[in-house]
Amino acid sequence: MAVQQASNLSNKPFILAGAGYQKAGKFAQIGARSGDIEYGTVVSYAPATGLWHPFRSAGGTDGTQTPKGIVLATIAEAALKAGDVDDIPVLIGNALIDSEQLVVENSLTLATVITVPTNCAQNVEDALRNVGIFVTTTIDTTETA
Repeated sequence: MAVQQASNLSNKPFILAGAGYQKAGKFAQIGARSGDIEYGTVVSYAPATGLWHPFRSAGGTDGTQTPKGIVLATIAEAALKAGDVDDIPVLIGNALIDSEQLVVENSLTLATVITVPTNCAQNVEDALRNVGIFVTTTIDTTETA
């Protein structure tokens, strides 16, 4: 009997252009976390604590309502539950990225409007653009039609 195998491997780069500025970030403990924070997840920063968080709400009031970067590693659920996680690479600017590989959690999208402050008038994609991260769609010419 023949055996078939499927694979989700891709050779498409996440960063399509630009050098991509990154820094090592410290991610906040999330005791009730369900699942890993995936590579390519949009993240926000809380200036009062100096900690990064997955972007999950456009209505926060502590800085986490505004996307500030994209995580460039997978952070395990167990590590997040155990405590703050140090030295995680975060893309903070100078990059054109592939929208198909971008992860926005909690049913949010690039079109989600940031509601705090109320006169902000920008969405998630605008906020990323403000820090120098530009999102674009791509056509993968290596896939069969």
